[in-house]
Amino acid sequence: SQDTWVDFKLFGITGIMFVFIILQTVFISKYLPKEDGNEDTK
Repeated sequence: SQDTWVDFKLFGITGIMFVFIILQTVFISKYLPKEDGNEDTK
């Protein structure tokens, strides 16, 4: 029982966190302003 809990906390939570980060990055990138790169920075 404790081995299952340790495996879940070690691998399950880490995996869920990475999936969450990837999904948030995809979602937020749709709403970020586009950068052209053609602007003059003088």
